[in-house]
Amino acid sequence: MMGDGLHAVFESPVDGVTATLAGQQAISAEPWPAATGLLKVRMGLHTGESQEREGDYYGVDVNLAARIMSLGHGGQILLSETITTLVEKMLPEDCTLIDLGEHRIKGIVASERIFQLCHPDLVFDFPPLKSLATFKHNLHRQLTTFIGRKKEMADVKLLLEETRLLTLIGPGGTGKTRLMLQVAEDIIDDYPDGVWLVELASLTDPELLPERVAGALNVQEQPGRELLETLTEYLRRKELLLFWKRMVKRAWGRIFIP
Repeated sequence: MMGDGLHAVFESPVDGVTATLAGQQAISAEPWPAATGLLKVRMGLHTGESQEREGDYYGVDVNLAARIMSLGHGGQILLSETITTLVEKMLPEDCTLIDLGEHRIKGIVASERIFQLCHPDLVFDFPPLKSLATFKHNLHRQLTTFIGRKKEMADVKLLLEETRLLTLIGPGGTGKTRLMLQVAEDIIDDYPDGVWLVELASLTDPELLPERVAGALNVQEQPGRELLETLTEYLRRKELLLFWKRMVKRAWGRIFIP
């Protein structure tokens, strides 16, 4: 026991995932008294080396498990990349994983990639993790300095404030891609849920558009739900910049869904 929390040790990563899922399912199904309300418990899982002394466990990996748990919200199960790699092909029935990206964790030098364990019995949509800094974008690092075109950049930024859908068109090679990438980098702080580029260069079937957008946003298909439904529900609660490039018409688009 650690204050109002519980630290558990399992024989294997799969045992840990199975136990946390069963725990959340039981807590969610429990008829809690009205005075108490629904009890919401956050859980974090990691695997690694530890030292056992007098019935307790110590070590960097033990601390990391606690730090990962502290990133989450009540009802959420978070996994480190280490444990995810070991269990992703042996998940309990109907379980899926959502890649929540890399996060800076208090007291940990390197950033850690965090995954969320999902199941139809549990809530899966939560606020952003409570990390020091979240890398909420998938923009490629630019290898050259952007020079000039200040007026065009100002115009694009202004238009983004006034419209929910913006398209940049023009002859190939005029720098539309580079301009939009630079604008996206400049305004990334304006969007709490990030800036995301969707690559449509090789897309020929419009039916695959939801899959391509979901892939860019790391939104996983949920059992028993259409991907478009899951994606729509995810976007409805987000404040983000979503843009794409179409090679055929050389067009950029942007969607903002509050």
